[in-house]
Amino acid sequence: MVLPCYEDKPSTMEGLKVEWRKKGLKDLVHLYEDGESRADEQHMDYQDRAHFFTEHLKDGNFSLRLDKLRAEDKGRI
Repeated sequence: MVLPCYEDKPSTMEGLKVEWRKKGLKDLVHLYEDGESRADEQHMDYQDRAHFFTEHLKDGNFSLRLDKLRAEDKGRI
């Protein structure tokens, strides 16, 4: 499943930090910081399942791909 997120203007990659969190929870689903995805910071339920389209970040695409969906992933935007 892809959770879409776009910015109208392309972003500068320098100092870019993007966080995805499940609404109402502090658990980190995915973090991109210092030019790389930071899997070590993810909540263990999302490791190896949550991914950015890293090559498209510079174009303003901050969408998240979530693999191997589980019932616990259900939420609202």
